[in-house]
Amino acid sequence: MTSFRSPKSQAMHYAREIRNMGRSQSLGTLRIDEAALTRFASYLKENKLESLKEFTPAKITPEKNKIILDYLSTRKQKGLTQSTIDQDRQSLQRLSGGKFLRAKANLAKGKKASHYRHYTPEQISLIIDKQKPHNSLATKIAAYTGIRAHELITLRSISERSKSKRDTEGQVWEDRRFKGLSGRLYSVIGKGGLCREVILSHELVNLLENVKLDQPRMVTDRGIHYQQFYDISGGQKWSQSFTQASQKELGWSDGAHALRHTYAERRLDQLLKSGLTRERSLCIIAQEMGHFRSEITEVYLR
Repeated sequence: MTSFRSPKSQAMHYAREIRNMGRSQSLGTLRIDEAALTRFASYLKENKLESLKEFTPAKITPEKNKIILDYLSTRKQKGLTQSTIDQDRQSLQRLSGGKFLRAKANLAKGKKASHYRHYTPEQISLIIDKQKPHNSLATKIAAYTGIRAHELITLRSISERSKSKRDTEGQVWEDRRFKGLSGRLYSVIGKGGLCREVILSHELVNLLENVKLDQPRMVTDRGIHYQQFYDISGGQKWSQSFTQASQKELGWSDGAHALRHTYAERRLDQLLKSGLTRERSLCIIAQEMGHFRSEITEVYLR
């Protein structure tokens, strides 16, 4: 039986059911399940098949197991990585209570997906034009700084919150961060609670300061609470807005996270042209993006 509920609504409901039944534990797994089940529910809808409810342990049948296997087979034809296909399989196992043979990715180990995650300045401008002001400002800032979706929520003046010290384990802040850029420094809270500096252009500073809150507010994004100081979008709401605008204007979306790929590519070009070596440039970009590992920067540049 088909469902009148949207694929996203179905996925959120059953991802939480899976967690409540103890078949998943972490918030990270919950998010993986929501994304994977949304894709599967969309596949079911497009092919006029049953709703997700019909694939729960009480409803599952050999015929429905075959539908899952057929779906996983379509996933491996899309040039996806093995880890992505495995996440889909594991989420469907948690949904159905069954076990499915691993679908081998057509992509060779160590290769990236065929579609290059990158937005041009022209494409970003088109997306911004389709967004409401609080989302479009967030997109402008993310494109300029390469910050993560949730980090947008944590933006604060560097005069009010200093960056974390990184003088342990041989990790020190590069003195050439933001070389060639001008503007004002702000801070964001990234993974692991790392507080780092980012730089905004003078134009973005003016736009941001015009929406500074009189009093900070608490914002919850994906189950995590943040203190916000500016009236801009961020987190999942902004990511969804970006995806919708990209699909509407460009006919496709690589997601808001692709702006980090764009940032890494642009900064590498700037730093190399300034005379720095590739090795030094990768180290600087890693710190500007908040991961401190040059090998991760390389991933963003593929």
